[in-house]
Amino acid sequence: MKESTLRLEPEWVEFQIADGVYEHGDRGSGYHLEDDVTIEDGIAQAAFSLTGRVIWSQPYLEDQVANGTKIVIKGAGFVPYSRKLATSDLAPTTLVPKDTVGDVLAGNAEIKGLFGKPVFNHPKPTTLLKYLIRSATSADKDALVLDFFAGSSSTAHAVLGLNAEDGGRRKFMMVQLPEPTPEDSVARQEGYLTISDVSRERIRLAAQQIAGQNTPLDLGGQWDIGFRSFSLVDTNFSKWKQSSDVDLSDLEQHMLDLRESSSTDDASPDDLLAEILLKQGYSLTENISPTEIAGLDLRSVLQPGGDVAVLAYMDEHVKPTLEQLRAIVDADPSRMILLEDAFQGDDELKTNLVQLAKSKNIELWTA
Repeated sequence: MKESTLRLEPEWVEFQIADGVYEHGDRGSGYHLEDDVTIEDGIAQAAFSLTGRVIWSQPYLEDQVANGTKIVIKGAGFVPYSRKLATSDLAPTTLVPKDTVGDVLAGNAEIKGLFGKPVFNHPKPTTLLKYLIRSATSADKDALVLDFFAGSSSTAHAVLGLNAEDGGRRKFMMVQLPEPTPEDSVARQEGYLTISDVSRERIRLAAQQIAGQNTPLDLGGQWDIGFRSFSLVDTNFSKWKQSSDVDLSDLEQHMLDLRESSSTDDASPDDLLAEILLKQGYSLTENISPTEIAGLDLRSVLQPGGDVAVLAYMDEHVKPTLEQLRAIVDADPSRMILLEDAFQGDDELKTNLVQLAKSKNIELWTA
């Protein structure tokens, strides 16, 4: 949601803050006053403009006001709330009491408690999310919780906290576009260039905080507070590259710029293997670990029982010998993956490997 500016007339606004002069500028809440505001007897003495991430447009605001809606300012942050005159035909705004599940103020306090500063505006309180997650996963404490609009990753924070409370082993998957933080925001000043940067750091800080507040016994013995983070980048293999002439939005162009700024020439062996595994239908959470066979550095992908599902050799700079390849085959993986460039044009070596793999019923992939 992009920032926009609303012009507010004095009679439209109900103030629940002290009388006085509130200077124009950033209010530390995600909102920016464009004018000084003088409040006397709870009423602004002149019209003023307020900039922030608001859903309403100016024409819609004026239409709502004409139908009896009041804008309510509850604090010095000048966060605008709406109160409609007639609500009988509207859905209820509260399904559970806020003294049970908290409100946006509690969410803001959690962010400030973790980061020391309000690096994200209007996060959902983890008390609310834990209430909802507990309701949905009461019969399955090993559930996977998905949030495709993660924001600051309040949901991940809630999952970690709920697991600590009831001994569950729920997992989470957060998805967040790398939307840039506003240039003059607290998040940008603290070095968080995108919302996804804030999201990753919150998960890390929340895990550290929760682990520090509980004993290993409270957490059910061993408790994994690690997580994996994946970013969408362009493919590392030219044969899979695609181009498009479609007009891009600002966010899409930002994502494209991010991909282009990360050179695929510097892709690590793990980057290459992750992309190949995804193309072959493996998940993002496979158990991948480095291993050495006959002096070669490989990556192994383990099956749940511990057997080797895949052995991958991703070094294009060191050509393996036939003896080294035979040692990999003797390790008896279900599948072998090698970079085509690792053969360095030696078709005879590749042909011999094909025959060795076939003799052991090993599926061989080259990329």
